[in-house]
Amino acid sequence: MKRRLQYILLEGGILSPVGLLAAAAAISVLFLACEILGLRETTSIVSGTVPGWPAHAGAASLIALAYILAYSALVLVAPVLAIGAGVLALLRLLPYD
Repeated sequence: MKRRLQYILLEGGILSPVGLLAAAAAISVLFLACEILGLRETTSIVSGTVPGWPAHAGAASLIALAYILAYSALVLVAPVLAIGAGVLALLRLLPYD
């Protein structure tokens, strides 16, 4: 069980270079979906103006929050994951005993 968990987390799963790059790509796809859906327009709620859609201001704030979180993840988290994947890949090339 311990060996299987170590493989999933470290060697071939979430914390592998491929896993980190996959997470960065997933964040990028999420942000791209927000852009395609036009959610950027709802971020005007932050400055106090209500966009034309959706009709309810509460829905606009939730949509704006989703867009802001996706944008922040793209700008702050995805580059860290990509750099971490590169560093991890380089460290795996080094011999160790």
